[in-house]
Amino acid sequence: MATESTPLTSDDFSSISASPYESFSKYDGPRSCVKARYCVYAVILSLAVMACIVGISHYVDRSDEPVRPDQVLLQLGWPLPENSTSIIQKAVINATGDDLTLAVERGRKSLQAKEDLEKNLPAIDDGTPSYRHQQMMKSGPESMRIARDGYVENVATEKLREALNISKEKDAVILTVNVTVFTNPECINLAPTVCPAQSRYRTVNGTCNNILEPLKGSSLTTFRRAIPADYSDGVWKPRKSSDGLDLPSSKLVADRVHRPSYEEDQDFTVMLAVWGQFMDHDITATALSKGHNGSAISCCGLKNTTHPECFPVIMSEGDSKCGDCMEFVRSAPASKCSFGPREQLNQASSFLDGSAVYGNSQNLQNDLRSWEGGRMKVFVSEFGASLLPPNKDPKDGCNEQVEMQKGRYCFLSGDARANENMHLTTLHLIMVRQHNLIAGKLSSMNPHWSDERVFQETRHVLVAQIQHITYNEFLPIILGDDLMKRLQLYSQESGYWKGYNSSVDPSISNNFATAAFRFAHTLIPSMTKFLRDDDSNPEYVEMRKMLFNPYKLYTCGGVDSVIRGAMNTSAGKSDAFFTPEVTRHLFESNDKTRNKGQCSLDLVSLNIQRGRDHGLPAYPHWRKFCGFPRPENFDNLNDVVEQTTLLSIKQLYKSVNDVDAYTGMISEKPLPNGLLGPTLTCLLADQFVRIKRGDRYWYETEEKPQAFDENQLSEVRKTTFAAIICDNSEEIGSVQPHVMLNSRRIGNDRVSCKSLIKMSLDPWRELGDNTATAPGPETSTV
Repeated sequence: MATESTPLTSDDFSSISASPYESFSKYDGPRSCVKARYCVYAVILSLAVMACIVGISHYVDRSDEPVRPDQVLLQLGWPLPENSTSIIQKAVINATGDDLTLAVERGRKSLQAKEDLEKNLPAIDDGTPSYRHQQMMKSGPESMRIARDGYVENVATEKLREALNISKEKDAVILTVNVTVFTNPECINLAPTVCPAQSRYRTVNGTCNNILEPLKGSSLTTFRRAIPADYSDGVWKPRKSSDGLDLPSSKLVADRVHRPSYEEDQDFTVMLAVWGQFMDHDITATALSKGHNGSAISCCGLKNTTHPECFPVIMSEGDSKCGDCMEFVRSAPASKCSFGPREQLNQASSFLDGSAVYGNSQNLQNDLRSWEGGRMKVFVSEFGASLLPPNKDPKDGCNEQVEMQKGRYCFLSGDARANENMHLTTLHLIMVRQHNLIAGKLSSMNPHWSDERVFQETRHVLVAQIQHITYNEFLPIILGDDLMKRLQLYSQESGYWKGYNSSVDPSISNNFATAAFRFAHTLIPSMTKFLRDDDSNPEYVEMRKMLFNPYKLYTCGGVDSVIRGAMNTSAGKSDAFFTPEVTRHLFESNDKTRNKGQCSLDLVSLNIQRGRDHGLPAYPHWRKFCGFPRPENFDNLNDVVEQTTLLSIKQLYKSVNDVDAYTGMISEKPLPNGLLGPTLTCLLADQFVRIKRGDRYWYETEEKPQAFDENQLSEVRKTTFAAIICDNSEEIGSVQPHVMLNSRRIGNDRVSCKSLIKMSLDPWRELGDNTATAPGPETSTV
């Protein structure tokens, strides 16, 4: 049977001209032969004309077909240009010094009233889900100072707009020429950041990565806006529905659209989600404000509350179970010393620089170092295993009294969220062990190196390994092979990469931190496994019991059992639905005596509400930003969103222009041969292009002095996640080569750790002034 690709004529015309021709004429001479040839030519010409007609009609028919979303992504220019056109009308307003001074004074009075109110609010009890969440997401002192200033700015902007009669429909640029009203250090200190002329190693906080703009991508700077913010008042109040009324509550959307459901994806393991979370914490850490005594405001059960921190998430009618409640924590407005819409602060540097291991501040990094042989601090358990250093603060939100009495504590790391779940804690530990393994070998090979030299060079290597795994094992699963190649995101097989561009802004976008990269929450399984060895029966554990519960790592073989379990537990399917473990049991205490009457949190509700709090425009704007047709009504999404989910969305939102970014993005059908829908894929691709092209210290750079030499770079490219696990576990002897993929996939059968290709540190061996021996014959591998 012919198909669209079936040729209408043979491509081999020689077979026709070479065929014997039998004449039916009674004249058997040259004339009859000529007639026959003409006849054949006529047939060929007729067939050719028919082919052209059919081909043209086929082209015309296909020209009306929409371009496939994956093809749209391949045709875009990357990174995507930011949309500087505001969603609302722009206006330029002149303000006097008196106007500004009065507005700022009102902002300061509002801040004082807010803090006085918080002093009288009851603190959240230790060990509750709300308290745990607050402690995990708490801001540093510098972030809190900036947050207080930002609050004043937001109120002042709001009051200034009122005084100047600027409607909420206008995006006003308020001119304040030659007027100084802020005395914040970041406002009055105009001295430029001084960067060293040359440095092989990154700064701790990401400054000076870009020589021309030293603060670009550094910690304690605002998230980047791909599309201008959409606040209902143009300043900081959450977005409203298209008719001016409130949007459906985030809890209601979570319950109706993202209903509790769970389906395994047999292709991928939990290690995919674990690496994604570890890497996410390296580049994003939203600064959150807090109430009196460091506690958040819990809105659980407060249907009729009028507290300003609670009103956006009042529970809908019919929500009565405590497990259905959620907590709302406002994210801190970042100070830009200006009168514009609210922005949020990223406490992490935007570069993939290992800050989850080493921290984003010099003080924290110093606390994590042993200051001997370039190594990081570790705690040695009674079984001789190296663990992360303990955090003995009983108020850290993780430590349990009964465990502290046994001498077992939660852990310290470069990121305060490391104890959030046992898988994440274990990966933090594996990376610290990897650092110490490399440091030990470099120190042994180069005894003339100082502690500082060993530490910094080891950090240089480990960051390169983190980048290599992310861009060669993690991202291909998320973005797909075609897009990875189109965007040149894979590492090169040899030589240096020359794609650094100082004009590319690597800063993490608000949409990435608040919505797009939170797709991974749908991958979280309901149950996970612990495996004592490859042949033992698995121990199944509910995911809720993995949260803030790292104490198994203190047991003999505990680390290995957690790693084996993660490599052998299937991830959840990427869709619009979530396991009840994160929607009804998030951050529950493992102490049953403390669980009674507690309100667990709902991760999906938090994600939706955070998007509103951060001013994320509605879902249709992101479709347009990525080059897809902007939906004008719900029917335009019939081919984009699964019908049952679309029906739930239509029942909750009054207009397609009201749909929250997070809800719309994760509800899209996945791309052909892809994991995610087109809008999510687009926004993630844009961010990871920026992280690579905007990093002057990218591990494949040729720029000196930070560049590895070619032999060193060749060895770094041998890095695999599997090899790091093998080298830093205690007794794991076999793994699948691609640990984020299921071992049942063809070509990914479990193999011996000894058979894996591993990185050699021999190219780092150098002959010091005080070293009399030449490099030895043995190869030092990690």
